[in-house]
Amino acid sequence: MEIDFENLGAQLSFQNLNNNPTKIRFRKIPLSEIHPDSDWEMRPRPDIPKEILSSWGLIGISDDKTEAAFVVGSNSSGPFTTSVAPGVFPFFAPDFSGVITPSGSFYRLQKHDENDPDVHETLMIVHAFRIWGYRDVVAHFPGVVF
Repeated sequence: MEIDFENLGAQLSFQNLNNNPTKIRFRKIPLSEIHPDSDWEMRPRPDIPKEILSSWGLIGISDDKTEAAFVVGSNSSGPFTTSVAPGVFPFFAPDFSGVITPSGSFYRLQKHDENDPDVHETLMIVHAFRIWGYRDVVAHFPGVVF
């Protein structure tokens, strides 16, 4: 099979994550729908963040019964995603300068990006979900085989 590299970016778009055989759906959650944690100052967190994300966005994932969310963005090494836990959302600082994930990891956040994840971030999502054992959720891009 020959890959059309000129159109590969469009084929690997974030919106194509929803072209999967499961009922799992992904969506970019706009900043207006992200609620800061009213107990942020009382939450335990390390002084040094696990990572600093220079740009970030919140991704919602849902099926018919459960909804969860995870942060995707870029750090100094490239695309990055936090963990996801079914039915649990991360805790955000009142000024969105930090986030604590359901696993307890603390990340420093810089610029929020309202755009959908780019190709690199989308591939990071695919990679993460495959590592987490959810291969069927993200394996179906039109004309691309992983």
